[in-house]
Amino acid sequence: MIRPKMWLANDGNYRELRWFTAWKHKDQLVDFQLPSEIAEAISQKSVHFGYGYVQFLDTAVAAEVCEELFTPIPPHAELALNGVEVFMNASGSHHQLRKLDVRLRAFTGATHTCGGVYMYSNHQGCDGGRLYYDGCSCVVMNGEVVAQGSQFSLRDSEVVLGQVDLDAVASLRGSISSFQEQASYKNTVSSVLVPYKLCQPFSMQMSLSSPLKINYHSPEEEIAFGPGCWLWDYLRRSGASGFLLPLSGGADSSSVAAIVGCMCQLVVKGQFFQCNHFTVLSFTFLLCFPLLKEIISSPVN
Repeated sequence: MIRPKMWLANDGNYRELRWFTAWKHKDQLVDFQLPSEIAEAISQKSVHFGYGYVQFLDTAVAAEVCEELFTPIPPHAELALNGVEVFMNASGSHHQLRKLDVRLRAFTGATHTCGGVYMYSNHQGCDGGRLYYDGCSCVVMNGEVVAQGSQFSLRDSEVVLGQVDLDAVASLRGSISSFQEQASYKNTVSSVLVPYKLCQPFSMQMSLSSPLKINYHSPEEEIAFGPGCWLWDYLRRSGASGFLLPLSGGADSSSVAAIVGCMCQLVVKGQFFQCNHFTVLSFTFLLCFPLLKEIISSPVN
């Protein structure tokens, strides 16, 4: 099933309505004809297109796209009343000072009220523009974070794993009488039946993910790490040989020099986790060797 975006971001740094049109036909799924190459590869000529969810033999899964989570009436509430237990959100949320707290409040609040498992995946890095996407993908269940990825990382990819018991979702929903009453006269959302079991059978040897303490960076760390990661990502994507930093001795140039120093430390520190990328380390020393001599003795914690 192809799930189109129903509510577009059109404030702050985003002007999606300039280029796209939101999908407004919530009450139906239509058939989308696949390109011949894809149709031949998967032996299927068409696929469902629209707002709905996938019903497996043992659970139901739905997608919520980026901005939709932050709307006054988010789709996950209606989908939860239709029995959806697992929500997925593929997002492109840029870094802004203390913005992570806003995101996590949205995830935890959504699953605390309606129950469910919320899997949030955020872009990490920069796309050649002025924005930096700070990652921090996570898994939230019934209002509690059970898995959290890094917020500022120089890795090309990161996988966040969590193992949960969906019976806990059913138990929470069954304990809320108002949820059951609203579910009795809900608006029916279209679904696609997939005759396949998504979950593993229960085993006493299974180790479930426990709720964890959310890891927040201090405002000072965010100010250093965000721009530092952006500088490195932009540098390696553009293929430039380095930065030219005039030093006047004022607050502006000194702050930029400190951020460049933080970038160097992040790259060197990240190298211990990516030992196969030797060119990254050598490239960093060529760029920042004079500055590294002064700062390498006090690495970032």
